[in-house]
Amino acid sequence: MKKQILLIMFIVAAIITTGPAALWAGGSQQSGSAAAAAVPGNLNETGFPIVKDKINLNFLVPHNPQDVIPYGDIPIYKDYAEKTNINVIFDEVPQEGWNERYRLVLASNTLPDVIAPGNVGMDDTFVATYARQGAFLPLENLIDKYGVNAKIKLNERADVRKLITSPDGHIYALPYVDENLNLTVNDMIFINKTWLDQLKMPEPKTMDEYADYLRAVKNMGHTALSISVPPGSIVSRLSNLFGSFGVTEDGNRMFVTNDDKVLYAPTTPQYKNALQYFAGLYAEGLIDPESFTQSNEQLKAKGKTGIGSSLVFWYPDLNDGDQGLFEYVIVGPFTGPNGDKMYLKNGYIPGIQRNAFMMTRNNKYPEATMRWVDYWLDNGDLTITMRFGPEKLVWENLPNNQWTNYGKTPDGQIVDRKYSSQFSAYGIIVPFWEFGDLWSRKLITAPDASMRGAAIRSAYAPVVSKPMPPIMFSDADNRTVAQIQTSLNTYVSSSYATFITKGFNDSQWQDYVARCQQIGSDKLAELFQQYYDEFNSAK
Repeated sequence: MKKQILLIMFIVAAIITTGPAALWAGGSQQSGSAAAAAVPGNLNETGFPIVKDKINLNFLVPHNPQDVIPYGDIPIYKDYAEKTNINVIFDEVPQEGWNERYRLVLASNTLPDVIAPGNVGMDDTFVATYARQGAFLPLENLIDKYGVNAKIKLNERADVRKLITSPDGHIYALPYVDENLNLTVNDMIFINKTWLDQLKMPEPKTMDEYADYLRAVKNMGHTALSISVPPGSIVSRLSNLFGSFGVTEDGNRMFVTNDDKVLYAPTTPQYKNALQYFAGLYAEGLIDPESFTQSNEQLKAKGKTGIGSSLVFWYPDLNDGDQGLFEYVIVGPFTGPNGDKMYLKNGYIPGIQRNAFMMTRNNKYPEATMRWVDYWLDNGDLTITMRFGPEKLVWENLPNNQWTNYGKTPDGQIVDRKYSSQFSAYGIIVPFWEFGDLWSRKLITAPDASMRGAAIRSAYAPVVSKPMPPIMFSDADNRTVAQIQTSLNTYVSSSYATFITKGFNDSQWQDYVARCQQIGSDKLAELFQQYYDEFNSAK
């Protein structure tokens, strides 16, 4: 273990002092056509097999622990290898060690042909750093000539093309696309309708009506609002309700105003007002005191046993479908004391992540590789097959251009990750391309999904705040951002919990803002503003 730590420290030091290119023998960037020259005449530009003589491609991929068999043994890939004459050799990295492993691989120049993390993703700035130094092949010309499916969608969706295009004008990665309406926002606000009906109260529409409901439930002898801080997150679920006070915060704690000003959310007056409001609710005993320490599992367990009168959570399966136990309904977003009504949008384009499939400079067959992955990016039957498995087994096409998945296996078992991984790797290896038009054709039969979708369409989507696009900082600016955020996130998270559980006065708030500025909150906002403006001005 000590040797591994020393190796990582050495590589990081080398990157900082000499740059990635110094660790590579010959840092010049190869074009796709030059790399393919090693096998002239082997490629079939259309049809199958993709290559006349068999070739091997080495893929570096994360392996989700829920996927029970090696990806190389999945029938869909074994069949595809015979069809294409392309044998993929998977280097499967346990997902919990993915971030460390891909960094080591890139830094040491032991590059595979493809890095394909799918929805697991990779750090934008880290990828940009190595792309500038020639680790990854630009894909735009390959897409235009060999990406039949990819070219169609990227020509239709200028916003997606812009999102995946680096500041230098190149596309270095294919994205993961799951443009499901239900991903428009993350956590939503649920209340216990069983108790609401007992109290003969209407569904709350404002923060004050919501507080009245919590008070009534407390008077019944029950726990009121219950939340949790998701594992590894710096932002509490409670922050979802801050939009009722005129501010939202993303994973970087940034807030974009309607006139495109980037603010560090935790130092804004609106954030202060939200903290004061919830500190008042906490003082009344209207917020579960375990909210800032409990796990997701503990939160859901409280929902199932009816302990929580209201929860902020991802999906309405709190009672595992047993509506006879306690019935939860989605409410909100609420109008705040000053008339504000807003909710955080889940990303610049919800459900779309960059850096899902990349070819490295060591790939000798980029044209064949593009054909290999593009086949599945049809935003149709092949995409659905890659996600759910073979047609007629767990999904089928319906009349009127609709489709549905059964939700159960042929033997009656609920389709879970363990079952579907017999056919696909759930976005790893081949990134899903399921755009909104494909999802709009799906017949929704699950009650929970229908409830969530209806609430998003009617109440949440109309009031989402302006999202911050993914930012790819320069190497120098990325070091600055990382240094500031490391200290600032720790301080703000600690202050956040203290302010709500113990309250605060104006003097304490001013000291807090001054400390944030001293750590670098203003500098952080300036950098995000600079790159946000550059992104918006790019064509």
